[in-house]
Amino acid sequence: MKQITKIYGRYRKYIENIMFPMILLIYPLLKINQGIDASDTTYSLANFQYFGSMKGTWMVATFLANAVGSLLMHLPWGDTLLGMYFYTALLQSVIALAVYLGLRKKLPAPVLFPGEFMALSLCWCPFTILYNYLTYLLMTAGVLLLYCGVMQDRTAVMATYLSSEDKVTVQQAETKTKARWLYLAAGICLGANVAVRMPNVVQMAFIVVVWYGAALMCHRQNVLLTAKAGGQETVAQRCINRQTAWKLAVRDTLWCILGYVLGFGIPLTAICIKYGIDAYPAMVQTMFAMTEKAVDYKPVSMVTGMFGDYFTGLYWLLFAGICIAAGWLLMKVQNLLCPENGIIHSLCRLVYVVILTVLLRFYWGRGMFSFRYYEYSSMYYPTVLLLLMAIAAAVYCLLRRQVCTEKYWCRFL
Repeated sequence: MKQITKIYGRYRKYIENIMFPMILLIYPLLKINQGIDASDTTYSLANFQYFGSMKGTWMVATFLANAVGSLLMHLPWGDTLLGMYFYTALLQSVIALAVYLGLRKKLPAPVLFPGEFMALSLCWCPFTILYNYLTYLLMTAGVLLLYCGVMQDRTAVMATYLSSEDKVTVQQAETKTKARWLYLAAGICLGANVAVRMPNVVQMAFIVVVWYGAALMCHRQNVLLTAKAGGQETVAQRCINRQTAWKLAVRDTLWCILGYVLGFGIPLTAICIKYGIDAYPAMVQTMFAMTEKAVDYKPVSMVTGMFGDYFTGLYWLLFAGICIAAGWLLMKVQNLLCPENGIIHSLCRLVYVVILTVLLRFYWGRGMFSFRYYEYSSMYYPTVLLLLMAIAAAVYCLLRRQVCTEKYWCRFL
């Protein structure tokens, strides 16, 4: 381990700035020549190919995804399956690189890179289903832009508020202007996502982070101040006036809403021109009136179904929690009764491994995972468990008090 750490330290810049990004760029492309999935791949390609002539509920509900797919088909080799696999797989690469490069200065690369690599490995649906991958791309862009916006805004506000003069410097004014453009761009991404897939309208909730930021600004926080004489740095505690913070929240929210209206309004205008003014209301009415045979496609079911899977994941997580607690208790008792007995210690470890093995067998027997890798069930609920643990870790970090404000933003998002 020490040797690996030494090698990593020696070539750190090369690994983090070149090798990691290149792996994230190339990795999704390794799977583009694995054949065709006739059940899922072809219906999206048909929508792309006949985008100019097809009509109906799904052409409107996933309008932007079909438009982008049609555009990709006009690129070189876009009329072949391999070419479309290449172009659509690049979306995954762009998403991973956006997160890696966007959070590169906030999170250590040895933590960030494995997370992105794992996310790419868990992409479960065919590349050509753009209403999924375009959703991920725009959602990721919107979240990153919101994060950058709140950090820019906070920097400008704190600098202005803590200044001994009541004047805003040119740099502070530029920072405020940049924050507004970031909020506007975030709103555009989230609004455009509704045209990618109609249930994405719930992603408007991400704008709540602006109000969360205002609440944080009202609390006392450590601020690095540079004394005028001698250039000495001191840490002082300051807090933003509550009224000022909420005014900023309203202003920033309005910028986000403006972007949201623009992001959704432009595709909606295109839909009205192409399919008629009543096309979108008719699509919404049709989706809400889906029969019981297609209940999963109702907008309400698309939202509630997600939370239902998380509740099911909690059921599986409960068993894992019981086994982990039992193992912790076993080790604790062993350390209290016979801490220096190596044989007993090894025996307790063996018992713990047996407990985990029984847990895996229980999961497999109950259908929590399977070895049928041609089905989503082989990995779906293990992935849900991973997400639940990530959410629990983020909530734990949010509840901690000895955390700087900037990390609060990141964990909340």
